[in-house]
Amino acid sequence: MPTLVEVALEEMNGRDQIVYTLDGQGTVSWTLRPVAVAIAYGGRGVQHVAGSSVIQVDLAGVGPPPVESEADDPRRLVSAELEHVVEVIEMPRSDSVAQSFVGLRQNASNVEVHHRTDGERVQLVVAVEGEGA
Repeated sequence: MPTLVEVALEEMNGRDQIVYTLDGQGTVSWTLRPVAVAIAYGGRGVQHVAGSSVIQVDLAGVGPPPVESEADDPRRLVSAELEHVVEVIEMPRSDSVAQSFVGLRQNASNVEVHHRTDGERVQLVVAVEGEGA
């Protein structure tokens, strides 16, 4: 079962990118959808996510993280280099689901998902563009 080893923020060619890096063999399915309220799995309730809109990203079929890297609290990711993404809230694993919420600025108008490889690892990339891109 693949393990989510990193969630990173980067800017590339005018697009803000949230990069989910997976290590290991197996199949991971994903969903991405806009949500009015960020409700976390595992009884963690409603999460406050900064931004004018929020998308939820779920990766299913993800193995448990290394014990030393898993926190009990959500992890907030921000980058001053990003133009359309305000923040990403990475939730602690719930069963085999890795859940995160992406807070977007009002100017974010297009979200695309693709994958790429980085050596032995696979990366799921959520790319966000603004109006007129």
